[in-house]
Amino acid sequence: MNLEVQWFIYNVTGKKLMTQDECNILLTSLNENIDLSTFAQKAFDKKSELLDEVSTEILLDKMENILTESIKEASFGAPPPASFSDGKDNYVSILSEIPDMSDEQLKAFARRLLLHLRKNSSSVLHFSANSHPFIRHVLKIEKQGSYILTADDALRINTIFLTEEQLDSFSKNKELTYILSFSKAERYRVTLMHHRNGIAGTYHLLPTHIKSLEELSFSPKKTKTISTFLNHNNGLILIAGPVKSGKTTTLTSLVDIINTKRHDHIIMIENLIEIIQESKNCNVTQREVITHTRSYTKAIKSALREDPDVIVISELNDRETIEIAITASEAGHLVIGTLSSSDTISTLNRIIGVFPPTQQPKIRTMLSASLRGIVCQKLISTTDGTTTVACEILVNNLAVSNTISEGKYHLLKPILQASADLGMCSMDESIFSLYKNNVITGKTALENIRDKISYKNKITV
Repeated sequence: MNLEVQWFIYNVTGKKLMTQDECNILLTSLNENIDLSTFAQKAFDKKSELLDEVSTEILLDKMENILTESIKEASFGAPPPASFSDGKDNYVSILSEIPDMSDEQLKAFARRLLLHLRKNSSSVLHFSANSHPFIRHVLKIEKQGSYILTADDALRINTIFLTEEQLDSFSKNKELTYILSFSKAERYRVTLMHHRNGIAGTYHLLPTHIKSLEELSFSPKKTKTISTFLNHNNGLILIAGPVKSGKTTTLTSLVDIINTKRHDHIIMIENLIEIIQESKNCNVTQREVITHTRSYTKAIKSALREDPDVIVISELNDRETIEIAITASEAGHLVIGTLSSSDTISTLNRIIGVFPPTQQPKIRTMLSASLRGIVCQKLISTTDGTTTVACEILVNNLAVSNTISEGKYHLLKPILQASADLGMCSMDESIFSLYKNNVITGKTALENIRDKISYKNKITV
């Protein structure tokens, strides 16, 4: 048993999170050369089995503190910083010791940084060669400390968790995206790449649980409208928005609603399985592109033979995928997908525009009949230092269907503005509503509203 594990057992028993007997039983079931991160994960899993989500989060915080103490007392000598995102030079002394850390120490240290990221409600951590560490906090990139990671530092800390297969893939392809998972409450989407100075790694924080639409800041009225889309047994629902707008989180929330209220077979086809959906009242099948299937298109074609009621596609990113998704929605399946666009009009243009001109009339007709609704969203900084969601909602009715079929997308804006009673709203109206309710500042509202002339006299900066 290495020194770090000994300190961990000492601290975890001293704080009465585990008994010595529990630790001994756990140790006997593991290799005697077990590293700290693996032992701590097994301990966390053992204690969290009977806890609810709130208690698990509390346990996670306590485990984080114990990991910190164990590493400090076994290796570093000096107390670690209280926070990774407080803008101070707290991590300089520890980061500079990366070359002297063992693999076990580096794993424990990297995991602790990620735990701090989660605790401080930051969303992304960047480790790049010849650069300071950076985080994204409330949509903004912030430099951390003054220590500059060397090429060797960046290589070690970004590849320390990779398997041999992943290392080989990264070496061959010069880039890699994968899910780093310590537990259901500790999952990260990691993207690695080579650049002119060395290796860079981006660590995206994934939610610890599936959030409801209300938790994602959708108003009761918008939640009701979006939920009605899920009452259909067939058709196409689109979740759109720019990069980093929370589309995947919203998609996950919609799947959870279906999983709770309906009794169906849900097949999810994802680039990476970011959030695990356990089967509730529905049979949920999650497939990961490359790992479980060669492509979105092949997976959708296969899904049509696998008795699905709902097909979820995490990215509608090419013509073939879009075409088969629309076809599946016409064939009697409810299809939910995401794509990157800024509003409903650009969403429709994006879908129709991938097809050659000769096919576009046919696709418009198919889409006008199968579309159930579009939710286009973006994240905006709030007055209290967090983020909220602004969204544009299009509900397909006769007027919308005719407009899409005829390709007269410019008529959708007045339809959105005149159909609030049907649950529709434009992005500008959603942002202005957030301003009126003092959720965002006037400056933030004007920065995000497109039709600045119409709203300029209504907003005080």
